[in-house]
Amino acid sequence: WKELRGAVLLPTGGTGKLLPASQLRLGTFLGVEISLPKVVMDILLAMTGLGRSTARHAMASPEDYREQVASPPLAAVGSDWLLGWEVFFCALGCAPMDPISVDTEIAFEVTMRLGAILSSGMFWREAAKSQHCLEYLRSALGLDSANNSLRRRWLRRLPIRFREDTVSLEELYLYSTFSTLGGDHLPYLRGASDDRPVLELLSYLGISIEVNKASLLKVLRWLRCRKVQDIGLAADLYARLACLGFDGPGDEEFILVPGRGYLHLQDCTWRSFNLALLHRCCRSEPLCELYGRFGPGVEEPLKAWVRDSPEDDAGELCDTLLQAIASAKADVAKPHRVLNREPVAPEEAAKGLFAAAKHVVESLVSLCLRNTVQADIAFNVFISNRLVVVHCDGPTCCRVLHTGEAFWSVDPELRQLPIARQSLEVCYGGASATRTFF
Repeated sequence: WKELRGAVLLPTGGTGKLLPASQLRLGTFLGVEISLPKVVMDILLAMTGLGRSTARHAMASPEDYREQVASPPLAAVGSDWLLGWEVFFCALGCAPMDPISVDTEIAFEVTMRLGAILSSGMFWREAAKSQHCLEYLRSALGLDSANNSLRRRWLRRLPIRFREDTVSLEELYLYSTFSTLGGDHLPYLRGASDDRPVLELLSYLGISIEVNKASLLKVLRWLRCRKVQDIGLAADLYARLACLGFDGPGDEEFILVPGRGYLHLQDCTWRSFNLALLHRCCRSEPLCELYGRFGPGVEEPLKAWVRDSPEDDAGELCDTLLQAIASAKADVAKPHRVLNREPVAPEEAAKGLFAAAKHVVESLVSLCLRNTVQADIAFNVFISNRLVVVHCDGPTCCRVLHTGEAFWSVDPELRQLPIARQSLEVCYGGASATRTFF
């Protein structure tokens, strides 16, 4: 090859002049040949708001640009054929095309068409047959270049058609590795060679080639973005992440709850309230009902990521009681709906309201005596809302009071009066801890 460099004259496009390879530049990039007519390119540039380049090396049109580059002496057939010529001409000393620095028209056309080539399994199978081709791909893609960040970002964001949508190259997954994880929901690169040099190039392009924490999170985010609510896939992803030492997503919508989508960890608990009314009025999602059937591989990490019970949080307890009160006060014709669940009938909510309030207060008493932060949360909610539920006339009738309207006890001479039934001492018991709470 060293002897041939400079000795072989190559034809140029258009004029057919013969020039040394060192004076020529390639007219294709990874199999993409500049072929759109000038009028079509002008329309596309106008639609996208891009103007023609004014760089010093920019030509007046793609045809003028091709006059200066080496062209295959025979008609090329397909991108693989053109890629073979690129490898050959570069070996002779031609300068490769650089779509990042050439004029706008060429960069635009390469950007539009290159993604379809790099997402083709056949392209990579053919490339794997030649070590020279793989070495050329490493050079053209910038794999071994120290200043490759711009080229790498451009390559990873090349557009790919996926069903009725457009995705970027870096959103692809290797089918042989991820088909059992993502089912038919993911955009796959199918049929590519599994040789190590090819996999290294695919990874450089941002295509997921192996199962690790980053790729599993990428799958989960793809499913979330596409609103895929397959709980079996989600459970499998959680179990695999846990096996790889994943310790939680932080502030990210991460937990799939069918019907509601993907929720933050703070919107979920493992268990729910034992009391039916509180269970139906709680806005946190109990995951045990959804994921308990998938076994300890899923159950254990979810338990580690979310709170065990809504009863462990003063804010959750108070909010659930507020929802129960709203359900009891609602119009029969327009019942209060918690999220997208079936509403609790006002009569049913009113019937169980006092028992629910007593359960909440008992939980708050235990919680707040141990934790001053939780006590402050409960205090702020109680003084801002009517949350004190007391007996009224009739076995199932209640009144909902503000803290300033409630009283702990009545004088002994008043204990026979109906008003005594509304004292907190009678309603919630006379324990000193309960009195301290109120």
